[in-house]
Amino acid sequence: MSAARYREGEAVVVSRLPPSDQERSFQTFLWNRKAGAVLGRTPSSWAKIGLFYIVFYIFLAGFFSLLMFVFYQTIDLKVPKYTGQESLLRNPGLSYRPKFLYSDDLRPTIIYEPGFRDTALTYIYSINEFLQKYDNRSPTSNSVTCVPGEEVPAGSLCDFDILNVNTSCSKENDWGYSTNSPCLLLKLNRMFSWTPEPHHYLDELPEGLQQHLNSSVADPHMVVKKYVWVWCESDDVKIEQLSPGIPVNFFPFFNQEGYISPFVFVRIQNLPIDQKVKVRCRAWANNIEHRINKRLTGEAVVYFHLY
Repeated sequence: MSAARYREGEAVVVSRLPPSDQERSFQTFLWNRKAGAVLGRTPSSWAKIGLFYIVFYIFLAGFFSLLMFVFYQTIDLKVPKYTGQESLLRNPGLSYRPKFLYSDDLRPTIIYEPGFRDTALTYIYSINEFLQKYDNRSPTSNSVTCVPGEEVPAGSLCDFDILNVNTSCSKENDWGYSTNSPCLLLKLNRMFSWTPEPHHYLDELPEGLQQHLNSSVADPHMVVKKYVWVWCESDDVKIEQLSPGIPVNFFPFFNQEGYISPFVFVRIQNLPIDQKVKVRCRAWANNIEHRINKRLTGEAVVYFHLY
């Protein structure tokens, strides 16, 4: 059986028989002169399917944009959605610089050769880069000089001046990385609206920190409650910790303009050559846990290996 159609006054017979081998060829698929089809479709068919996908993707893009618009109405870009007890992050972590460390058996290890500055350039650069925002800071109108233990005026924030940090570490001596007595910079990670609850009794702190306070301040029992303490210990070497306290009035953090995080410096003294040394540092406050579900939170462990 055959069917007929007319094109420009001429009858064209369309066969109902199976296509020949030639008609099955790839060239015929690309351009079928008899049927007037390109890639198996006539121009009108391509126009219909093209129009369908244009409308479909316009609808899809509009639907997605509407969902994103509704989503952004529910959040504040300057305030986390969940804070405090509603958040999974209830405990600030203790971080450190230098941050570019070798990985030795999954242990963060600082490796360099004393006396050869080039072997420690990565560590020196890491601390310098972190401190750039402190060197270039411009105190805002709401920045005030804070006294530990005193309340901060409403709407103000404490100005952290790096020049007032009591430490023997400095940029001029390459933060100790040209010698075997390198420095570590330690800070609490920013956590929105978190306020530390300092210890009230001296015996709640580690023994080494108790001895330091007893020997360095007139009334250690009054000083304890004014700071979050950061204290490092090692079984192998001594550690210089001149100012282990971070004043409580630097908290909480509310994403204030001009806010920069306070920190402390410690110096690891006289590291031996070809011996791995473990240093454990912890932040001390009543609401800082050092381990949650076997994860380190309020503490940091760093290894040193000099060669």
